[in-house]
Amino acid sequence: MQSPPVLVTSRQVQNAHTGLDLTVPQHQEVRGGMMSGHVEYQILAVTRLAAFKSAKHRPEDVVQFLVSWGLFRDAPEGAQGPGSRWANTPTTR
Repeated sequence: MQSPPVLVTSRQVQNAHTGLDLTVPQHQEVRGGMMSGHVEYQILAVTRLAAFKSAKHRPEDVVQFLVSWGLFRDAPEGAQGPGSRWANTPTTR
C-alpha cells in the first residue's frame, strides 16, 4: 500500500494534546445490491508528529495529508464511522 502525499501546511494544529487534527471534509455512500454497500470517508489529517513526516521535513513543520477510509454496512456493532473511534474529533458534513 502506498502512503498518501504529505505536504507542509501553514495551518496550525488545534489539538495540542495529541498533536493531530482529523476532519472529515467529504463522505459518500456507495450502494451495493440487497442491503449491502459502504460509506467512503475522506479524512484530512493535520499533524506535527514525526511519525507522519519524511526525512525532507523539518522537526517544526506541520504537515497535512488525505486518506480514504471505508465502513461496510455489516461492520461490527459499535463501528459507526471515524467519529466513534475518535470521539472528540470534530467532523464536517
